[in-house]
Amino acid sequence: MALAQPEDFLYREAAGNLGILEPMAYLSGSSLQMNGREKSVLCTVSSKRMLYAWDVQEGIMIWSSPVQRSSIRLLETLPQMHLAFTVDLEGTVKVWNCRDEDALATLTVPKACFSLEAFLTKDGPFLMVGNSEGDIYTLTVPELRSVSKVNAFKYSVDLLHGSPNKRWVFASGAHQHILPKVASFLLPVHMESPIWMGVSDANMIIFESGSRLFLFTINGLLLQQFDDHQRSICNLWVDSLHVLTTSMDNYLHMYMWEEEGRYPYLKSCCHLEHRRDDSTPSWANTNYWTRALERFPSRAAAVSKEHLVVIPKFIQEAKETDADAVACDGVVAAIATSGHVENAGVHSGDATLVTPPQDITAKTLERIKAIVHAVGQELQVTGPFNLQLIAKEALGGHQFKPSLALGMEGQLLLCRLSDP
Repeated sequence: MALAQPEDFLYREAAGNLGILEPMAYLSGSSLQMNGREKSVLCTVSSKRMLYAWDVQEGIMIWSSPVQRSSIRLLETLPQMHLAFTVDLEGTVKVWNCRDEDALATLTVPKACFSLEAFLTKDGPFLMVGNSEGDIYTLTVPELRSVSKVNAFKYSVDLLHGSPNKRWVFASGAHQHILPKVASFLLPVHMESPIWMGVSDANMIIFESGSRLFLFTINGLLLQQFDDHQRSICNLWVDSLHVLTTSMDNYLHMYMWEEEGRYPYLKSCCHLEHRRDDSTPSWANTNYWTRALERFPSRAAAVSKEHLVVIPKFIQEAKETDADAVACDGVVAAIATSGHVENAGVHSGDATLVTPPQDITAKTLERIKAIVHAVGQELQVTGPFNLQLIAKEALGGHQFKPSLALGMEGQLLLCRLSDP
């Protein structure tokens, strides 16, 4: 592997509208029988609230779960038993064999879950789940019966990792008032709270922090620091032979474990770059940002599900319409609409507005008025209020995107609308 060249690596590109695929984990090595053939199977989670299984060699999907009620945020597998485990945003834990339509077992854990780890020990398989209250649940597999519950922190358990010899469980949590703490030692002050962590066979712990990679002993001794990436590391893989990292600067870096000296150490041995004129997929994908965007709104929901986290989305080639209205006890008395001359994306203070709007149909204008009446009634507005609506042209007129920003008395609300 130390002599590997870019042409030695193969890739397969999936086709179709599959959503954002992350996280992923191997369901099997090469021993799972599918139609009389041995296959390596990979599980991936889709932003479409589904779990997929893939034939790695052929690059084709061989199974998909039904659409789940809530987005799946965590995935873990036990390749030895060909089982996959998922946790969604509502704290629902499920066990899948990736052959049957329904899950083998389901359990809902109180509070939001942030970490998941599966073990195969001499006493049998177990699943561990960490939640926002600092609790770590140990469950049987595949029944998901409770074995134990331990309160490890007074804050969320963000990461769980079992040592290769199955004798240790490493837990990491972060609290807004203290430094990030892992097991029995504090991380250096200059380190950002890590999103990725890995553990070696020799109980060495690897963290990413921004663009840097750190290697610690179990007692917190910093052995190595690597600065091979220019931008943030977005994925980290650790096994008994290698450590792989990918970053937002389109690089994949491979390290190998060496055993000389008192402590094992990492040797940098391969650095792959994705060039713009290369037809292969980019090493740096949206995984890092997807994890970050998933992690912090989940924390906010764990604090209060009544207060929304607003994440803006830029919609290209769309038109923005302002609607100013006056209402009393939810009954709208007057509406005035203005259309933006420029496409949506130009700030209202810099945009050119025309009253009445010139580039929307009568049908679209009536729909805007219906939305204004519905929002005023639902919120029981008394006084003036303003809505900004974004419409994207579609067959037969304009199709409204399923989100709307409403500015009223200094508040920003997020409302869901149905398409016409």
